[in-house]
Amino acid sequence: MEKKLTKKEYKKWLEYDMEELDKSNITSIAKEHITAILYDRIEELYPLKTKELSNFEWETLWASMRYFCNRKTIASATFPADVIENYYHRLTSQQKEQIVEDLDREIQYNNSFGDNEIWQKFKAALDEEKHFQVELIDNNIYTAFESLGVIYTLESYINQPMREIFIPQKNIIKRIINE
Repeated sequence: MEKKLTKKEYKKWLEYDMEELDKSNITSIAKEHITAILYDRIEELYPLKTKELSNFEWETLWASMRYFCNRKTIASATFPADVIENYYHRLTSQQKEQIVEDLDREIQYNNSFGDNEIWQKFKAALDEEKHFQVELIDNNIYTAFESLGVIYTLESYINQPMREIFIPQKNIIKRIINE
């Protein structure tokens, strides 16, 4: 059975490993790659506790969202992905709900967004009431959401929001609605 290192032991091991890496003849690019892998591993083993947005961060995010949501610019098209990637886990359920309500109002008054597909997916990902579980042909169950008839896993969207990673209908065994 593999012994799990404590955080202190892991950091000590990492420091030793980094010293040995510095002494080696490996190229600097390879060293940077190995360093990134080691630090990613630390994050996996010891995830940072996420804290809620400060009032200033929330107000800035909210104002930015209101500004960008009906523009037709590259910045407007990338803003939802940046929010998901950087803030999703820090937003409270109430903040997500408020964003969804604001985006619903925006649709009601303007009939669309600047880049409709991107903003619709953003809205659907934030709307926790509409999340559901899907069981796939690999027998794994994922939290998912639907946007414009396409089903996405929440995890893949949060981790890679700029990529169009969706679940083909043929891969879904069943859809489990959250109650």
